[in-house]
Amino acid sequence: VLLEKIEIFNNELSRREKVAKYYTHNIHKMFTTPLIPSSYVSSWAQYSILIPDILERKKVIDDFNHQGIPSMVYYKIPVHLQKGYKKYGYSEGDMKIAENISNRILSLPMHPYLNKEDQNQIISTLNKYS
Repeated sequence: VLLEKIEIFNNELSRREKVAKYYTHNIHKMFTTPLIPSSYVSSWAQYSILIPDILERKKVIDDFNHQGIPSMVYYKIPVHLQKGYKKYGYSEGDMKIAENISNRILSLPMHPYLNKEDQNQIISTLNKYS
């Protein structure tokens, strides 16, 4: 199976890049979109945005769910607050930037076969808040 995937790997990376660029160019700037430095390449396993502080992430997720749009919060708890790191003595408030991001991050649908119609529905759902 993996040998077959290698055959289309570069094409899928290219298609993911197109989806990411379309998102980045069309999602309203009130949302923070990913920044990949020009000398780097991303495989776009996820396309995660930051919801602005003035907007409740749960409302966006609920709107997505209502429209059948999948979304995911992969990073609900910052590393320093996870059980495995308890021995280091960190507590809430020690790393305010990481905590803020973990409360605002949201991953949008991302795969190489995401069509423009679906992308536009995702983008319009977000942009209605602008």
